[in-house]
Amino acid sequence: MELTSSQQIAKAVLTVVLLMPGISWSQQRAFEDTKSLAELGGKVSTAPLESLRRELEQIRSRFPGDMSIYMKNLSTRDEIAVDSDSVYETFSVIKLAIAAELMHQVESGRLSLSDRITTKAADERLPSGVLYALEPGLNPTVKDLLTLMIIISDNEATDLLADKVGRANVTDAQSGTDQDLNTVFRPRLGSHLARHA
Repeated sequence: MELTSSQQIAKAVLTVVLLMPGISWSQQRAFEDTKSLAELGGKVSTAPLESLRRELEQIRSRFPGDMSIYMKNLSTRDEIAVDSDSVYETFSVIKLAIAAELMHQVESGRLSLSDRITTKAADERLPSGVLYALEPGLNPTVKDLLTLMIIISDNEATDLLADKVGRANVTDAQSGTDQDLNTVFRPRLGSHLARHA
């Protein structure tokens, strides 16, 4: 399958999701397991599917929380599914769906990456990213907000973009995929913060 549009690429990324909600890892443990997964990346094309599945299950068994794994090789259609039908909160995975809808609207001319959105005190979210710590009244571009949402997982940028593209549009765009966003796409991410003077 050839991926030619931003939305197709984002949907492909959403199809290969590794959800790890729950308990935080120490920095060292996260580094070790991330390194293990990266080393597996080189084995995917040569290791038998069952061997790879066993290695992933080993990593999963050391994880101090719940984890589902679903992987699909888009060329060969080979799949690995370990508890992949389990339902989890998607947390920041929703940001990929928002980015896909945003790029769809950019490609269709409904909005531009250079459009600007003014931040307000009411937009403040849990301390994630940087916007919550800055004074209201900033006027970042849609591209700036997209960058903050994807690179540093800024929840305020996420909410501003979700409002800009329309939350219903994000849910509708994903209804044709395996992602059930109707039950997880909440009205606003995080909670309001009281700004301290």
